[in-house]
This record gives sequence, structure tokens and C-alpha cells, in this order.
Amino acid sequence: MQNSSVKICLWPINGGSCTRLQLTGVVHTSMTAATLWGLAQKLSACFDTPIECVLSVDEEATHWCEWWIERLADIPARLLEVILVVRNKKKRTGSDCQ
Repeated sequence: MQNSSVKICLWPINGGSCTRLQLTGVVHTSMTAATLWGLAQKLSACFDTPIECVLSVDEEATHWCEWWIERLADIPARLLEVILVVRNKKKRTGSDCQ
């Protein structure tokens, strides 16, 4: 497992009148519910909208998915919307979050 790291990528769209933001990274799955709650609050406040959280899983990731759902379930919908994408194990394109 590589160290935790997070990257924010920004690039102009619509001639620079808007900015596309992409947040990517690797975090340890042991993140606390309080940390997740705080992250959802901060992101939602920055963008004045609920944040979409996409859980992309296949049949081998059920325990991982259950772990995340348990922690995300207590975050109110005004802050976070959870989207579950169940995919075929053979189709790992990495595009579920785009």
C-alpha cells in the first residue's frame, strides 16, 4: 500500500469562465466517521451543493463496500449523496467517477 496522498487537478473550461476540479488520491480505509463527516461538510460548503460520493464495486469488494456504507450512512443528504456502481469484475475502466 502506498502512502496516503491526495491531488487536486484544476483546468479551465468555457474559456476560463469555469474551472473543472478533480480530487483524486489514496487514503487508508481506516478513516474515521468523524473525518468523513468533516470532509463532507467542508466540500459541501465550498461548492454550496451536496457532494456525490461514488462507490464503485465488484463482487470481490463487498466487505470494503459495507465498511464505507456504514460510515457514509450517517452523513446527511444535504452534504453527501452516495451513488453505488456495481460493475463486472472484467470491466475495470476507472471511469465510474467521471
